[in-house]
Amino acid sequence: MTRLDDLTRFNRERSRNISHYALNIYTCMFNIKQIFRKELTGDDFVQMCLDISSDDQGTNQAIKLANLYASTHPWHGPVENIAPQPMPKEGMARHTPALQVADFVVAEMRKYT
Repeated sequence: MTRLDDLTRFNRERSRNISHYALNIYTCMFNIKQIFRKELTGDDFVQMCLDISSDDQGTNQAIKLANLYASTHPWHGPVENIAPQPMPKEGMARHTPALQVADFVVAEMRKYT
């Protein structure tokens, strides 16, 4: 989760243009790799399904940018086994009760952290 005010300030102060959506995708990719580093060996990979933000194109652009962030990591691509991709429209959260429940749980957890 990116704190938008902090990222906006960082971008402004350092003349950067880091995308909050791409940063969140990259952070999730990195966390998945760290959590499952023992399980992700060889040709194993994780498919990371993303709900479409406002449109397919914006989500795909954010994924490409997140992959760019990953490719420039000093550890030479620590997330090469993570494959983010947008969900098909029929699988979006508004059509998938299990994702709605997950969204609710996260929203409730954020109240207390």
